[in-house]
Amino acid sequence: MNIKKIKKLIPTIGIIFLMVYLLLQSKIGIEGATLGLLLWFNKVLPSLLPFMILSKMLFKLKTIFKLEKYLKKFSKKYLKLEAVSLLTFILGSLGGSPTGAFLTKDLLNEKRVSKTEALKVLCFSNNTGPLFIIGTVGTILLNDSRLGWLLVCIHILSALVILSLTTFYTSDDKEEPDTNYTTTQSSNTSKSDAVTFDLAFTSSVRESMETILYVGGFIIFFSVIINMLKHFPGTSEFITALANLVNIEPKIMESLLFGSLEFSNGAALIAGLHGQYTGVLPFLSAMISFGGLCVYFQTSQIVSAYKIRLNIYFISKITQAVFAYLITIFLYPIYQQHILKFPANLNITSLLLIIILWLIIVIILNIKSDKKVIINSTSFNKKTLDNKN
Repeated sequence: MNIKKIKKLIPTIGIIFLMVYLLLQSKIGIEGATLGLLLWFNKVLPSLLPFMILSKMLFKLKTIFKLEKYLKKFSKKYLKLEAVSLLTFILGSLGGSPTGAFLTKDLLNEKRVSKTEALKVLCFSNNTGPLFIIGTVGTILLNDSRLGWLLVCIHILSALVILSLTTFYTSDDKEEPDTNYTTTQSSNTSKSDAVTFDLAFTSSVRESMETILYVGGFIIFFSVIINMLKHFPGTSEFITALANLVNIEPKIMESLLFGSLEFSNGAALIAGLHGQYTGVLPFLSAMISFGGLCVYFQTSQIVSAYKIRLNIYFISKITQAVFAYLITIFLYPIYQQHILKFPANLNITSLLLIIILWLIIVIILNIKSDKKVIINSTSFNKKTLDNKN
């Protein structure tokens, strides 16, 4: 039989097998779906949706792109990227995956970056959101928000490592779309292109709700698969043998394998082992940075129309997971020695609010200064014309 025909048959056989198994073991399927639904509704939705809406609003209002002219020289010289790519990294990291993938898609739609740069942006901007890491992983699962903040810092550091590594990546593609959207165009958006606040808000809520439901579908499906694997004959024996081979605890190996499918489930499993076994936190950090096959398939569907080389993206997420693991091993002893002296309920929300307000003021002042420059130049041109006449 032809190899191509065999490749086409394998997914079909797998799907039929899953359907038959779910019919015969319906209780396992329903139990897995229920666990996935509760995980999505109680933990993922509250932590992901607010930042997703806000990041989409910032992108649609385009006010934040005023910062492009300040970042352009640095971004071009040291990172070999458009300034808008750096801003997408910030928004994607705040919004949480798959926000980075959606923002990358928007950049391609507006032809603001080439396919090669879009691939780079996808690699370092499609990150797990800080609210999920701090709120869900740190506060709820680990019962210590300080650990959540540590994991956020490590997650961002590992993403920055990937960002720096992308400077060495060049494409062999002969045809690359040009970046025909300049900083001048972005900072002087015409009135016809401007989006009102109410329109940006309503469309951001609608699109974010569509996205979060889409994410929920993946989480529920992979939760069913994970629950099936847990009850499948021979799974525990295989996990134990694999754990002995690499010299780690079987429970940790189980969490890693299931977390590689869907990291929200995996994070819940492995976080429960923190305190019981040593060396759990680096694995949790790596899992958060990798994101699991669930996020990979979400990303694949979002950017499928642009034929981006997703094998590079997949390798970058594995690389980010490795760096997150190593950074955690390095920083966790420092955390234990110094950060643990601070109270667990340390509130730094006020500091974050001050930083956000400062950024808003800078952007508003920048807009006003731009308007003054335009008004002054217009009045100067009028005076010049009057003098000539």
